[in-house]
Amino acid sequence: MQLGDLQFYTGSIDGVQGSATTAAIKKFQMALRTKATGVLTSAQEDELNRRFAMRVFATIAADIPDDVLQRPEVLGKLKVSYAPGEISASRLFAGPDDYPPIDFAAYGIVAFKAHATSRDRDRHIMICEAYVASIRSAAQLGRLKSEQMVTVWPIRSAPVAVDLTISDSDRNCNRAVDQYGNINADRALREARAAGADVNGIGPYLLAWSPPAKKGEPDAVVLIADLSDVRNYEQALQIMSDWVRDIERDPHLWSRGWTLDAIRLKMQRWVDRRGTQLLTAVAGAN
Repeated sequence: MQLGDLQFYTGSIDGVQGSATTAAIKKFQMALRTKATGVLTSAQEDELNRRFAMRVFATIAADIPDDVLQRPEVLGKLKVSYAPGEISASRLFAGPDDYPPIDFAAYGIVAFKAHATSRDRDRHIMICEAYVASIRSAAQLGRLKSEQMVTVWPIRSAPVAVDLTISDSDRNCNRAVDQYGNINADRALREARAAGADVNGIGPYLLAWSPPAKKGEPDAVVLIADLSDVRNYEQALQIMSDWVRDIERDPHLWSRGWTLDAIRLKMQRWVDRRGTQLLTAVAGAN
């Protein structure tokens, strides 16, 4: 998979290492200016994975300059493994022009109804910290966008979104809250409301569409998780973790668009687990 994506291998991928794969490995080894044996050493395999991860990373945030990608602190995060075909739950600090992120398999957004104020800023930060703790960064998974369901935290400045994505520090949430992208959150809430969603609580709401291109269409199905009653970190962490486990990591639910029967089953499980309806889905008019 990595050899093909990096243009060293051009044949069909069948999982069998034949002569074409050996030739591709030799081409890669020649590019490294090492002896072309046709057998990867562990160090060469690490370098192959690193180069592939860098390419995936760059497609996720295409406006990241090359000099930034070469920073040691960035390269260190890109030494990741890759297993083709797996669908991964991911998160992304997304700039103002990244909506909807159409190359991902499915798309969600953490939608607050207003910027944080002195009265509720701690709550916004707490929910952001649960979001970061529960979901791995899309830029560090080493997977193609088409193999991810991403839930984004909107940011109003593209450079800030890129910086937050790269640094991925547990201190990011102060900045992420201050730079929250209300324009895209408001648009997502309007589109969910137009589809029939009840988003009249204080929020925030986890809103999701599949495929992402359906966002804003009149017949789109919208999945909604309501975090209005979340009052502490443990509650936020539990809901975010459930969102990852029950929604993002279940491609049967959304890989060909939302499967309403499966969604209803998930909704009932959330009710059984908590005794309240936190997860709902609405379908726009056909």
